[in-house]
Amino acid sequence: MKTLFIIPFFYISLFLQAQEINPGHIDQNDTIIKYIGFTVCFDTLKKAPHYSSYYLSYSRLHGSHIRGDYFQPDYSFYKWMPRFRDFIIKGYDHGHLTPAQDMRWNVLSESQSFYFSNIAPQEHNFNIGTWKDLEFYTRSFLFNWDTVKIITGINFSNTFIPSNFWKIICTPVKCFYYICPNQSTSLRYYKFEVIPDTFFNHVTLIRVKIHY
Repeated sequence: MKTLFIIPFFYISLFLQAQEINPGHIDQNDTIIKYIGFTVCFDTLKKAPHYSSYYLSYSRLHGSHIRGDYFQPDYSFYKWMPRFRDFIIKGYDHGHLTPAQDMRWNVLSESQSFYFSNIAPQEHNFNIGTWKDLEFYTRSFLFNWDTVKIITGINFSNTFIPSNFWKIICTPVKCFYYICPNQSTSLRYYKFEVIPDTFFNHVTLIRVKIHY
């Protein structure tokens, strides 16, 4: 039996330990895109992802497929996808929500991680610095846990460029929350860890389906 709830992220951590979470729509412009290794909530009006979610396990972490860097639209949803020209922004990279590194266990999944549905403009120094460090830190949880659950998203101001990137890392016993400004910084990732109250004040409510 499937029951639909509308709840803030505050309650997600209460369910992650024992329930299967499938992200849902934030608003009427959204579509849910399920790929081999991750799921994206995509805003068809802004032509940008709200967030992605996936499970990372130790066995999947050590995939052997070589990163290809072949960014492209998801042609199954081409009318909603941003175009190559949309990402030609000086000082910004193609920023992954679900990292390609975490999808190397499957050649198709790794390829899908380069779809524009999983990409947002990310300031270059932030991308190769603080954000990259946070992604590495996420993988370190697998030294203690078989699987972690990860939700990564963005907040917009008034442009196609996100104002910040955020991430939730959930183990079976605790969730960790980060909100990082999309700008160059010398601060390490742990400086952007926030308490739940701060996180929930900055992240939009989502709808989730809880499977019993």
